[in-house]
Amino acid sequence: MNTTKDMGIFGKLKILIFKHAIGTKPCTSTSRTIGKPCTIVAERPTGSGTDRDPFILSTLGNLVWLSRNGWCWNAAFRQIKDIDAGKTRSLEGEFSPIGSSSIPFVGTYDGSGHIISGLSISEPETDYQGFFGMTMNACICNLGLPDVNMKGLNNVGGVVGYMNGGYIRNCYATGSVLGCYYVGGICGKADFPDISDCYATVAVNGGYFCGGLVGKSHAGIITRSYSTGCIFSAAESEYSGGFIGHNVGNSTVIDRDIYNSDFFTDHTKS
Repeated sequence: MNTTKDMGIFGKLKILIFKHAIGTKPCTSTSRTIGKPCTIVAERPTGSGTDRDPFILSTLGNLVWLSRNGWCWNAAFRQIKDIDAGKTRSLEGEFSPIGSSSIPFVGTYDGSGHIISGLSISEPETDYQGFFGMTMNACICNLGLPDVNMKGLNNVGGVVGYMNGGYIRNCYATGSVLGCYYVGGICGKADFPDISDCYATVAVNGGYFCGGLVGKSHAGIITRSYSTGCIFSAAESEYSGGFIGHNVGNSTVIDRDIYNSDFFTDHTKS
């Protein structure tokens, strides 16, 4: 059964009835040490992490080093080459999100127009999953994340799981993102965000507060951004949509577009 309805700021979204199921096998960040050696060697980048002398990232080993060293999550980083992160799909636990609930990322990351391709994180029982897990007043810009595969519990995004303040500018993500609450193609949940010139072509699969770009936005500004792809959400969720799942607190959306996002919801539950 196919129907179409007007979703307000979310545009006209195709509503398809399907049976929603999330059946992923849990994994742990320690799995890489059980039965097989760590095969991605962490490499400390050059630079000192200041605005004038940022850490320079050019390899997957540099990214792994960044993900494992929370002491530097207040520093400045600049990526100078495209990085293939495809190895993370077969080596679960090699890369973990940058920034956590205990030590959020509060620095700057300038991708310089480069990409990180094939990044995979599979932690379906853990919150705050994404390239960045949690950020606070951080600055992230000029970065592409094609073919991501992000799996988490709550606050899961292609670029950031949860952002509190700060900005994301000129970034994009493609691929798939899976979670339960607050799941989005760019960001799972955002308080006071400034997001501009971003897009997501992501299959977003979750339970509640799911959006093509952002799962939930509170008191923020989103400018010149758009989303495509499919959004899978539980039937009970009123707060899911093709662009933003739930937009509250006088959030402002300027020049947004949705290009025929498909919105799937489970109407089989009692």
